[in-house]
Amino acid sequence: MTTLIFSDSHLSDEFDASWLHSILPLIKKADRVIINGDFWDGQKTDFHKFIHSAYRQTLFPALRPKTDYIFGNHDPQFIQDERMDLFSRRQANQFEFNFGTKKVVVEHGHLIAPGYDNCCHLNKFALRSATTKALYKRIDRLNEGTNLLARCQQWLIKRKEKKMLRQLATYSQKEYQPQQIFIFGHRHTPKHCLTDNFIILGSYRFHHQRYLWLENNQITPVDHTYN
Repeated sequence: MTTLIFSDSHLSDEFDASWLHSILPLIKKADRVIINGDFWDGQKTDFHKFIHSAYRQTLFPALRPKTDYIFGNHDPQFIQDERMDLFSRRQANQFEFNFGTKKVVVEHGHLIAPGYDNCCHLNKFALRSATTKALYKRIDRLNEGTNLLARCQQWLIKRKEKKMLRQLATYSQKEYQPQQIFIFGHRHTPKHCLTDNFIILGSYRFHHQRYLWLENNQITPVDHTYN
């Protein structure tokens, strides 16, 4: 049995053909898919628009019969409804399963390493306001930029991610049980060190193809680029 695990694609209702073309063959090849949070981004669009986007024609049917979906801080359960069944068969905050001799625990990580997104009132406003959605889209694009403002944004993210890494590492060490491995999303920079008892997937976006492939008792981290 083969399993594909990815996270933090932060999709919106705007169709990204290159992203879809990079991931669709992997989805079709896998027996099981786990989306580890922030699949779509409630700060960039709303659930109704996402559900009725062009992804409904190709991506959702490929995912639906084999996908377990974990909620993240940008796609929390409270802004979605039963139409999650269009792209997933099960939804939860965490999934656990046995893989060879290991017990695998998959969760997004925002409940362990919270940020401003976890501030309930702020996040509810951001996830429901058209004004903040437009602003967030502009801020999000700075992650790809090279100007001074973009570099400042990227520096702030790096600082935040250092703290996030410490929090996830501390949690993994504290909660560790023999043969257990935690798989997190949330932090957009991957940490693929299989000697530790946790893996951070990194984001699958901005032409970075980051995911885990589980097959024949082997956990294989992948970090490629796509056009």
